[in-house]
Amino acid sequence: MSVETEFTPPPWINDKFLETAFQSGEDNNLIVRCKYIKPATASGDNYLSQMYRVHVQITRRGKQEDKSIIVKTVPFTEAMLKITSNGQMFVKEMTMYRDVLPAMHRALEKVSPGTCERFGAEYIYSITDSDKPVIVLEDLKKLGFTMAERLNGLDMDHCLLVLRSLARFHAISLALREENPNMFQKFSTTIFCEEMRSDLETFFTVNIAKLAQEVENWAGYERFATKLHKLSENAMGIWINSVAMNEGDFNVLSHGDLWLNNIMFRYSEETGKVEDVRFVDYQLCYWTSPTVDLLYFLNSSPEINISENYDAFLGDYHKTLGKTLTILGYGTLAPTLKQLTGELEKRGAFGAVAGVSVRVVVQVDRKNIPDMDKVLKEGQSVHFSNEYKEAMKKLLPFYEQRGWL
Repeated sequence: MSVETEFTPPPWINDKFLETAFQSGEDNNLIVRCKYIKPATASGDNYLSQMYRVHVQITRRGKQEDKSIIVKTVPFTEAMLKITSNGQMFVKEMTMYRDVLPAMHRALEKVSPGTCERFGAEYIYSITDSDKPVIVLEDLKKLGFTMAERLNGLDMDHCLLVLRSLARFHAISLALREENPNMFQKFSTTIFCEEMRSDLETFFTVNIAKLAQEVENWAGYERFATKLHKLSENAMGIWINSVAMNEGDFNVLSHGDLWLNNIMFRYSEETGKVEDVRFVDYQLCYWTSPTVDLLYFLNSSPEINISENYDAFLGDYHKTLGKTLTILGYGTLAPTLKQLTGELEKRGAFGAVAGVSVRVVVQVDRKNIPDMDKVLKEGQSVHFSNEYKEAMKKLLPFYEQRGWL
């Protein structure tokens, strides 16, 4: 039975709601009618929200226009709902889409007119002062953007495109903060803190401990069992300490959840090569070292045969970061490559935790999508796909070599 057959649209996404959404940003002399609603993501593609793709017909001054939008609201599961509520995630994301991302685009357009793409979907409407917050956005799929296949990970071209866009995102955030510090007041806290430890820790401990048991039966990998058991015991503390902002570091606005499923790509119709990128899910943005985003992405999302190219990736990121800061007039704020490398190595154990625990969700197969309520509340581990096991056989020796494990 197909997803569409089983799906029942939420009754509150109706003509009245949609008309209110569109009239909030335009004149009120328009009529909006809902044509149909579908789930916007497949199972396993998103855990911190429910997303719907809504096709509408807009009548304005006698002319009709069909449009596709994304309506995003809170998750169904109790554990994830508690996390999103306590972390003020929808308020943060609304602020990103409504205020911060447009300001970023304007800043780049000012210094380099007509050459800069946006970092995310355009904002249409939001409700954040209720027990069921909602954000309405343009549909990036209608602009040609799609998600990459996650089981095998991203190749070099995809990774470089992501890192260059991330460098521009980080650079512009720093420039905007210099000009208007109040813009980023909502991003001084993160869910990865001691107050939220009990809600989050099980995910890390259970899955890393399960991997420790698994490697005991892998010939030549038995030595990693003890190291992984220790990592399991310390994982949440490592994560909390690593994402914390240190005043002495080079700090920017981090995306906070930059894994493969929160990135969409557009491909050339002529060559089929990847040519553009957009980030989605700005719920975990937080002011901290850019190496948090770098380690999170580089350990969770690339193909395993390129995931250890840290020096090349970091060098390319650093070059784009410095160039963007210079164009914006803040070149003196750029860190040296040595400083950036030092901050990354200081958080190396965080990279190992991300590689072991986040990649298990990235590479889970469609037949074994985890129930996050059971993972977080009951300690149920995520199923290990063959792709994940192969990734660990490559990454564990690499983490050991770098002293991260």
